[in-house]
Amino acid sequence: MLSLFLLLAITPAMGSSSTAQLQISTFQPGSYETILQRYQDKPFLMVLWSLDCPPCFHELAMLGKLIEKYPEFNLVLISTDSPGDRTELHSVINGKGVASADAWVFSQANSSRLRFEVDNVWYGELPRSYFFDAQQNRRAVSGLLDRSVVEEWFRKIQ
Repeated sequence: MLSLFLLLAITPAMGSSSTAQLQISTFQPGSYETILQRYQDKPFLMVLWSLDCPPCFHELAMLGKLIEKYPEFNLVLISTDSPGDRTELHSVINGKGVASADAWVFSQANSSRLRFEVDNVWYGELPRSYFFDAQQNRRAVSGLLDRSVVEEWFRKIQ
């Protein structure tokens, strides 16, 4: 009985430690340039998503499986929600297996200025993804990513 009590007592602490490790930075003017500098000479996939986007959850789960298969995969997640949603964002990111991603959240919900900074022809449709090569050439994709397309891109950049 004592061992059951101890197990129940430490289980919440174990779950919260993984949440505490995840940092979600605030995406504000200038953050896009910060991301580009951080991944200078490194290919990466940048995915914009939202808690209000059901297809985004499927995409995050697929990306979580790819991170498990390819741990060196550079993934940047940018939530278009607001900083007040951090608790729920933590839960989703951890639950979908993408906690190792470089995570961001818009400083203002529905901010056209932040969308414009990422891409001046992007009107906010989600999910929205950008494949960056090591020279920071990018290819934009609107809608759900196909796993085979992401894996093919990853094999090419290795």
